[in-house]
Amino acid sequence: MQRRRTVRVTEHVHPVRERSGTTRTNAVVFGLLFVLFGVLGFVPGAVSDFGALQFVGNPGGVVLLGLFEVSILHNLVHVLIGACGLVMSRRPLSAAAFLTGTGIFLVAMGVYGFWVSSPFDVNFIPLSSVDSTLHLLLGIVLLALGLYGRWHLPIGDDPALPHEASEDPRA
Repeated sequence: MQRRRTVRVTEHVHPVRERSGTTRTNAVVFGLLFVLFGVLGFVPGAVSDFGALQFVGNPGGVVLLGLFEVSILHNLVHVLIGACGLVMSRRPLSAAAFLTGTGIFLVAMGVYGFWVSSPFDVNFIPLSSVDSTLHLLLGIVLLALGLYGRWHLPIGDDPALPHEASEDPRA
């Protein structure tokens, strides 16, 4: 009498698809954070001297959470960036593009913020040294996440499709 062998089938998670899911998750998380902080910039309790909030610039004293100078334009930019992140998180390639593009933009804003100081008229988006440091560091992190996510996507394949990924000639 022959014995039957039982074979267990386990679900195999393709590493490329797993990484693309992480890239999409990063875009969602950072998108939500940008929307949250953009909206907080319009909340009187979170912003000191809320009545002095202007569309552009900052006369001083309008500070989010006691650290970050804000204006209406600055808050709207944060909400817009966050909304883009949420929309672009639907596809791995666009999520990586969001992370990379936002990272480049934030690094540029960090450098710009160190170049100008609050009293100058060219500082139309209020950027203090704390803002500039945060933008610079966050920009580097987002840029790295975006490039990492893009690098690990298969060439010519869409990880959302149920077939195996093509060979990656970069390996």
